[in-house]
Amino acid sequence: MTSTEFLSIIVSILLIVIFYFKLRSEKTLTRQLSVRSEDLELAKGVLSRYHVKPEDIHEIVVLIRSGRMIEAIKNIRSATGLELKPSKDIAQKLQKALVP
Repeated sequence: MTSTEFLSIIVSILLIVIFYFKLRSEKTLTRQLSVRSEDLELAKGVLSRYHVKPEDIHEIVVLIRSGRMIEAIKNIRSATGLELKPSKDIAQKLQKALVP
């Protein structure tokens, strides 16, 4: 086997792996973005006294359902102006309610 053939095989395998993970991440993203209306209503109830915009609530729900708690806490902090501890408590409360 020449080095050119070996290189072409390696490149082919690499492209297959990249395609597989890209397809897998798109399926995951589609599943995460399909937020149920019950989830949004629950999050609105928890965040109602802080006057959070609907698009922020949607993003927080998506982040929590996808397991990205640190980003969700950051979004809660920026949307509500709360400190770290209350934001973390809200995120944990939402996680218990949203994640099966």
